[in-house]
Amino acid sequence: MLKITDVAVTRNGRRLLDGVDLHLELGEVGLLVGASGTGKTTLLRLVAGLDVPDRGRIAIAGRIVSTAGEALIPPHQRGVSMSFQDGALWPHLSVERHLRFGGCGRMAKRSGQDAFVNELLDLAGLSARRHERPGHLSGGERQLLGLARALAQEPRLLLLDEPLAHVDLRAQRRVAATLLRHLRECSITALWVTHRPEEVSFVGGTVSVLSDGRIERQLSAAEFEAWLREV
Repeated sequence: MLKITDVAVTRNGRRLLDGVDLHLELGEVGLLVGASGTGKTTLLRLVAGLDVPDRGRIAIAGRIVSTAGEALIPPHQRGVSMSFQDGALWPHLSVERHLRFGGCGRMAKRSGQDAFVNELLDLAGLSARRHERPGHLSGGERQLLGLARALAQEPRLLLLDEPLAHVDLRAQRRVAATLLRHLRECSITALWVTHRPEEVSFVGGTVSVLSDGRIERQLSAAEFEAWLREV
């Protein structure tokens, strides 16, 4: 579903990514773990089509979408949704309107839209706040709304930029479990970015460790936790 090959990016004289290779199969959840400033968000932006690599190529579902210095397929044609750290919400729209705006698939058919919206509201824990605007939500609630809005697009590939960073610690495992169940049921491939190694314990999947713009190692969740105990 996602194949990143030898990708490199330099901006303002600084090498942000250098020879990155990363592959995800259909329905696979891959974690990209690294400290702030190691290039995680840059890589997500490349996959989403918001930027282009200086070297290498990116393929989604067997189609090359970006190559050196060129986007071959625009963002809206990639079947990709991205959940941003800051939510990137519209201040004038209610929670529910965020989910209904620009939907496709089930969202485009009125017969299935209401049920799907309710499902997403439940996933985000925002059913009781469906008529509120983002300015009345907490930071964690805004982030969960951004996540639900990304899922409303019914993507083939979901990009998650620190999806639990502002979520209450007590709710993180519940949100992660609910999200992972939704991804499995809908066969959605996901690239989950985090700077917090502890998230690996309740997300699982394959783990790629990004350091100074390069993937230092790729491990299973169990291997990653064993490696952490050693370093």
